[in-house]
Amino acid sequence: MKISSIALTPAERKWAEWAVDPMGEYWVERAENGDAVPTELPILLGRLLLIPQEELVVVDLLYRVEVQATDITEEHAVESGRPAATLLRPIRSLARKIRDATGYRGSSAP
Repeated sequence: MKISSIALTPAERKWAEWAVDPMGEYWVERAENGDAVPTELPILLGRLLLIPQEELVVVDLLYRVEVQATDITEEHAVESGRPAATLLRPIRSLARKIRDATGYRGSSAP
């Protein structure tokens, strides 16, 4: 299987870790329900994010970054009074890198 590698900034790595950590548990639950599951999951190695070129994985990762992390950050911006654009910069950068590395152009909606 082809693996894409992305070099991350410290801020992007924080969000990548946030997105990748719960993926294993999610896919175990899906497998227990009889759903199709990926054979490999993303891995963080230092400042590198390794992403298997499997559509299920890429869509899940993008959903976590583009939708969930964005929603959490926008809520935090409202609560803290900080500009959302500044807080969203590493999330948008990470999503762009994932799309560029994987070539995925589809929706991140589940």
